[in-house]
Amino acid sequence: MRLSKNLGVPMYKAVVESAEFAHNFSMTEPPIMYMQKLDAMKAFKPNGWSGTKYMDNGEVRCKFYDKIQETKKKRELPKYGRENLPKNLLRYEVTFSTKGLSRLFGRDIVAEELWSKQVFWTLVAEWFGYYEDMVKLPNDCWDADYRIFESAKDFAKWCICIANADQNLSYYVKHVLFKLRTNPQPADRVLRRQIQKKI
Repeated sequence: MRLSKNLGVPMYKAVVESAEFAHNFSMTEPPIMYMQKLDAMKAFKPNGWSGTKYMDNGEVRCKFYDKIQETKKKRELPKYGRENLPKNLLRYEVTFSTKGLSRLFGRDIVAEELWSKQVFWTLVAEWFGYYEDMVKLPNDCWDADYRIFESAKDFAKWCICIANADQNLSYYVKHVLFKLRTNPQPADRVLRRQIQKKI
């Protein structure tokens, strides 16, 4: 509470307007592979931008994104030891607004209470609980190889299934189906354009 001392203001009595709980997970596959399998949550509006998956209900926002990519965009990578950073780092964070905190605790929370075990573990439980409440698509939902499409009819059926699951098919085809191929080929670009036209 150095700020309180410097300003002569009891900051520890300030009402918390928002609180963010987050953790970085080192994953086997690129983060996008996991984000695409998160569908929705009751009373939450799912959305996404620039490789980010988030769900919001006005009081709480749950967000997933590629932490390494974000760090690169912000040019915040450390000068030394970059080679030791995890390759696939998925960040999951939950942000509680003032309204969300008031609903959770039945009153306003002040800064000094953030050090309280009861408040801390309540936030941990909520953070984990929101993830548990999310609808997860089957593991094989996105595990498709472009070679499975023997005809346009096969591809059309697959598109319908994915669209019915409210997934961004165009984004998936470009960033997952082709970009993450084990052995990419020059002809992939032409094939991808043809598929995008079908979409």
